[in-house]
Amino acid sequence: MDQPMVWVISPDPDACHLIGLNLSKRGMQVVEIWMRDLPAASWAKPDLIVIDADAPDEIAWQTIRAVRLSAWATQVPLILLLPIEPSASQLASAQPARWLAKPLDVDQLLTMVRENL
Repeated sequence: MDQPMVWVISPDPDACHLIGLNLSKRGMQVVEIWMRDLPAASWAKPDLIVIDADAPDEIAWQTIRAVRLSAWATQVPLILLLPIEPSASQLASAQPARWLAKPLDVDQLLTMVRENL
């Protein structure tokens, strides 16, 4: 069985690496992406995308919307890690499979990842 590919996108390289490390230790292929370096359509398509947003600012939501609106990502499950509860309109535009409040509960994240692969 192939390893599922999970993209972890974050503005914080350390957080990105820690999340990626937890997922890779559980048999997933992980691509760590800095939030300002959004992936190109030519990259291998992920099975799941985890976006870690440090601040609920407009840049974070622009990034989330840009990922969701990319042709390659419209059907890919998206899990958002957020410091505050998102508004209904933010959830509607991002269409995440799930979202998780910070501080991060790794076990809860792993459960969400497994449920959405």
